[in-house]
Amino acid sequence: MYGKIDCGGNMTYPKVAILLATYNPRFDYLEELISSLHRQENVEIRIYWSDDSNSKEIQGRVASLMSCCDNVMFYEGPMEGAKNNFFFLLNKVQDEDYVAFADQDDIWLSNRLISQISTLEGASSDSRLKGTFFSPYLLKSSSVQFREGKDFGFQQLLVHNQVQGCTLLITREAANFIVASPHAIMHDWWIALILKSKDALFFESKPLILYRIHDNNTVGLPSLKKKLSNFIRRPPKILVNQNRDFLNLYGDKMVVEHRRSLEAWLSIYDNSLLARGLGIFIDNKRRDSFLVDLGRRVLHTVKIP
Repeated sequence: MYGKIDCGGNMTYPKVAILLATYNPRFDYLEELISSLHRQENVEIRIYWSDDSNSKEIQGRVASLMSCCDNVMFYEGPMEGAKNNFFFLLNKVQDEDYVAFADQDDIWLSNRLISQISTLEGASSDSRLKGTFFSPYLLKSSSVQFREGKDFGFQQLLVHNQVQGCTLLITREAANFIVASPHAIMHDWWIALILKSKDALFFESKPLILYRIHDNNTVGLPSLKKKLSNFIRRPPKILVNQNRDFLNLYGDKMVVEHRRSLEAWLSIYDNSLLARGLGIFIDNKRRDSFLVDLGRRVLHTVKIP
């Protein structure tokens, strides 16, 4: 779906809802982001903006930014973190054809949305329930870099998030299919699980935003060191709860092969004495040692107490 001529001879474009969840934003970065959203080519956008800040100064500046835009729907956020802020916004989407997610301090290339729409329209899927993601350019100070990404399998998602939310674009049908879970670790991980379980998440090979790297990123693009640290420090039960709840909610809607993989993963968790012993070991030893690091990684693939 691209630009179309309606019965009155007017050009119409795909409608895209952009979800922007902010928390104590840096306003020079935020202004750059919003400017880049309004430069999107060959689409009609509406910005759904929810702010979790509790500062009167920030709220006043938000109001001043909104005064120049007639396509922004603004809400006071639920004050329950980024994940719940984005789920909150998903429920506000109206009649748009697609839904995209935005971080508060990035810069979008002008062809970001239309390029992803083109990828989805050309995807090998008869269903309208689908989404796409990409690896972004990295913007640090005045330096721009590109770290090449790649597609991944459903099993990889069971143990580690592979998608940055700010690169996601999904169809309205996919948005309507999402059931938020209190056990979801992050909104982007949960959405990726849903779409990948149906073989409906497609990789876009082009970088389409400048992802700003700075000290105040809420989540950020994790380095290998950060991934390992998250791997060690995340309470193991959180991962199991997410996967178990995902099976309960979507087990009968998944590709059969993926459901079997998830059931096998949870079965190993339920039955592995080895992993139970490793869990006891980890609970009683220093987490920053080599053996604990190794044990934690085994737990994420075998059994987590």
